[in-house]
Amino acid sequence: MNADMTLDDVLVAASLLLVTAAATAAVLNRDPARQAVVLSLLGLGLATAFTVLQAPDVGLSQLGVGSASPR
Repeated sequence: MNADMTLDDVLVAASLLLVTAAATAAVLNRDPARQAVVLSLLGLGLATAFTVLQAPDVGLSQLGVGSASPR
């Protein structure tokens, strides 16, 4: 087992941490205006995670759906 972390590993970990933090903040937040901001960050984190995980088409779809959905 190789203990060296590559840049890809760091990007995956960072994007998954962003997704986890944003999802938790969205659940715990009661103010609709703040929820909208947090859900925007969640969408950006998901798009980043999909892109880093070799699925750029899904990431672009996430950006399109996230920006078109009414909040």
